[in-house]
Amino acid sequence: MNIVEKLWDTIINNGLGALFKPWQIKRVALAEAISKRKQMLIEAQTEMDIIKIKSGAVTIDDKGEKTLSNDLIDALLMDENLQVIKRKMNLLNAVDKTFTLLESDTEKCDERSEKPSDEWFDRWREYSEKANTEEVQNLWARILNQEIRYGGSVSLRTLDFIRSVSTNEAKLIEKVFSFSIENLLVYNITNDTSDLTDDKKSLLPKMGVTKHALSELQYLGIIEGVNSFGVISDIPSSFTDKYYQKIEIGDKNITISNMDKNSKVFFLSYQFTILGLELIKILQLKKDIAYFIQLFNNLRAKGFEVIIE
Repeated sequence: MNIVEKLWDTIINNGLGALFKPWQIKRVALAEAISKRKQMLIEAQTEMDIIKIKSGAVTIDDKGEKTLSNDLIDALLMDENLQVIKRKMNLLNAVDKTFTLLESDTEKCDERSEKPSDEWFDRWREYSEKANTEEVQNLWARILNQEIRYGGSVSLRTLDFIRSVSTNEAKLIEKVFSFSIENLLVYNITNDTSDLTDDKKSLLPKMGVTKHALSELQYLGIIEGVNSFGVISDIPSSFTDKYYQKIEIGDKNITISNMDKNSKVFFLSYQFTILGLELIKILQLKKDIAYFIQLFNNLRAKGFEVIIE
């Protein structure tokens, strides 16, 4: 069973086969047509409801109690039906985007992994039905894509976290992920450990990731070690007669060298939590190469040769 078939099997086993039948025939075109039509219906119905309320659909009886007219009851029922349609459209769009992700690369997957559990899929379905914007639908599609490919890689806790995260928090999280190396958030790189914790000599605060932002990320459960000022590590040399190291970041290779064999390169970083690592795998964001180029170029002032290609 390939990964696209695994998604269909998950949908059918969770009682959504009939709902997604039209999608199997011509998903994208049909989705756009239905979405536009339902949006027009929702907008038209909203205008009708306002008119009915203004016309006295809500009345007051002899006891001073509010009563609902039959027209308003019908309007409320219609609104409920439209809300159901809206939620199902959100769900259809999220699944459709998942198919696109899976079909774009059918090779990357763990064939031994199980398909999402009923509990997991029910949680994902509940949250994706509330995704009213394309950006959020894309996020839930990425999550299902990851779980279909590598069953058990996205926890229920991660689903709950993504559901509750604010827009500003999401932007901050995406930013720090683009500044990561080997699953670590890099705060500073230098040849002198006394410079590592100096905010004035760190590039990260200038990129909008201040100590306050780091504390916020720790509170959210994305990184750890902020209260202990992070972890200092060294980048060892590959040679013994001189300092030499090549680091691959995104689509760039950064080579650091120094003829002095006693040269050292240190970096201060913050570790991502399990939740943070899960989100990195889900989002698969590109590295901010401009940040790393500037970061490593600071070593040139320390006597190192830095080549970026």
